[in-house]
Amino acid sequence: MVSSATQEHDFLDPKALERRWQDADSRILPICEERVFLDCRETAAGPIRLLAPRRAEASELLDHADTPVWLGEWDGAPCFAVRLRRFTPRQRIPGGDFAELRAMAADLSRQDWQWLARAKSLIHWHDTHGFCGRCGHPTERGPAGLSRQCSNPDCGRRHFPRTDPAVIVAVCHQDRLLLARQPSWPASRRSVLAGFVSPGETAEAAAIREIHEEAGLRIAPASLRYFDSQPWPFPGSLMLAYTAESRDATIRCLDGELRDAEWWRREDLRTAVAEQGLQLPTHHSVARRLIEDWLQKGQ
Repeated sequence: MVSSATQEHDFLDPKALERRWQDADSRILPICEERVFLDCRETAAGPIRLLAPRRAEASELLDHADTPVWLGEWDGAPCFAVRLRRFTPRQRIPGGDFAELRAMAADLSRQDWQWLARAKSLIHWHDTHGFCGRCGHPTERGPAGLSRQCSNPDCGRRHFPRTDPAVIVAVCHQDRLLLARQPSWPASRRSVLAGFVSPGETAEAAAIREIHEEAGLRIAPASLRYFDSQPWPFPGSLMLAYTAESRDATIRCLDGELRDAEWWRREDLRTAVAEQGLQLPTHHSVARRLIEDWLQKGQ
């Protein structure tokens, strides 16, 4: 039995966490490409749940795993994400199975989504930072997967996980909401506009710039209001959501990132969704919450 003081120390010390990785009671959250491990049994208890089996139960999966990364404390035990090098249908644990994250995301709770977002983003970061950006030498995984270290003794730079901030904005004009479609989307799909924050930019400045670049609209700076945020693990972004009012209604797709964009009135949007003529973002996404918040304000 580990004392509470030792447990607290373990959750703060990466080297102690590295030792806990070998503990049979540690929890494992496996990721394989775009697949995640879920409890797919049908129950009346609520949404499909994310599963993190004990290490002792996951020996078959761990035979094909690498890049263990500490995620946090799961039911009092340290939880590690692992990347599986390959996937076969036989890689199962009783009670769970692998499923495509994008296909199942709408059925996950917000808490499970946050666990998966952290796991998938960190594993992607390890996979894409195998070499030092300063000197080009290989990097090595740091304790508990919380950093990477350059192997060149003349450099020795430590690298830490990064998150790419992005803004997503619900733009309105006289009781109408701006929805748009990217060229790669199906003809019926629409969402609010989004884009990455550039170096040296505030999130608010990025929102104003992106709306003008993509739709040719001028946002009134005083109308920008922060709404919410959401980790987005495709591959590793943080979405900062805003609402805003446009000064004019003339849409001009300037930078070619949109196939089309148009203003929607609440009644028309509700009708199009009800008749399945319009596909909105999945319910778990902050984009969908922005749209539903706007719809509710008109009731």
